[in-house]
Amino acid sequence: MIKYLKSIFIFMLILMCFQANTPVKASTGTNVIGAINQNTTWTKAGSPYSLTGDLYIAKGIKLTVEPGVTINGNNLRMKVYGDFEAVGTPNLKIILNDVIFNDLDIDPLNAFIHLENTDIIQSSNIRWGFITNLILKDSRIFNLSNPLTLFFRLRMYLLNAMYLSILVE
Repeated sequence: MIKYLKSIFIFMLILMCFQANTPVKASTGTNVIGAINQNTTWTKAGSPYSLTGDLYIAKGIKLTVEPGVTINGNNLRMKVYGDFEAVGTPNLKIILNDVIFNDLDIDPLNAFIHLENTDIIQSSNIRWGFITNLILKDSRIFNLSNPLTLFFRLRMYLLNAMYLSILVE
């Protein structure tokens, strides 16, 4: 009987060793398109978030992006009529790959975009549309082949922004 229990114990130890070395499957991310009509939080667990079409944040609605999230914009537009808040940390930045904010033909008067500890990576000549309220703090912009053109109306706050050329109309 003791020999039988020892065999089961050894078998269980070996089985546990194989389970400990089982690779963890990486997240495939989240595809997003259409309208956000209720307050929403994008988490690191759902990252990366990939735009598969234009995304609309409705007036009075807030999209919060947690530290460590990556958003792949695929050169599609994120039209902000409400609030977009992407506040990373110095050790866990938010990454925006080819995200274009707003259109030149819209004027989201009460829209608010807050980017902090965010790496903005643009691979093409991008013109962000009208932005009424922008906070850009401790963030970096990479891979610009041409200057990034931003159109602002009313208020703008730039804190510790480096390597940014701005055209204000």
